[in-house]
Amino acid sequence: KWWNAFDTLLILSQLLGLLDIVTRFDFIRVIKSFRILRAARLIRTMGGLREARLIIQMDWKPYWWGFCLMFTLSYLFAVMIAESVSDWLLHNDNENPLRKPLERHFGTFPGTMYTILLASAHGLSWNELHEPLETVSWWLGPVFFAY
Repeated sequence: KWWNAFDTLLILSQLLGLLDIVTRFDFIRVIKSFRILRAARLIRTMGGLREARLIIQMDWKPYWWGFCLMFTLSYLFAVMIAESVSDWLLHNDNENPLRKPLERHFGTFPGTMYTILLASAHGLSWNELHEPLETVSWWLGPVFFAY
C-alpha cells in the first residue's frame, strides 16, 4: 500500500510539473528525485521476466535454424544464378532487350541475393524474374522455380 501511495504522489508531481503549477516548491523537486526508488522497485519485480526470457530463448532455436537454412539455400541459388547471368552478360551483345532486367536483378551477387529475397517475400513477380533467366540458360528457369 505504501508503494501505491508513493507512485500516486510521483505521478501527481509529474502532472503538476507538466502544468507548471508548483514549480516553485522545493519539496516537489525532492519527490521527483525519488523516481530512482520507483525504478529500483520495477527492477526488483523483473524476476518473472527472467523466466519469460528463457522461454522465448528456448523457442527461438527452431526459428534460428530455419533462418540459417533459408540463408544457406538462398546463398547457393544466388551463386548459381549470378555466375550464369554474369557469364551470359559478358559474352552476349548489348542489344538484347533482356539485358537491362538481367543487369538490374541479377548483375551482381548482392543484387541477386536481394532479388531472391524479394521473390520469396512476394516483393517481385516470379514470372517477371523467370522470363529473363530462361533466355540465359534453359536450366535456370527450373532452378529458380525449385528455389
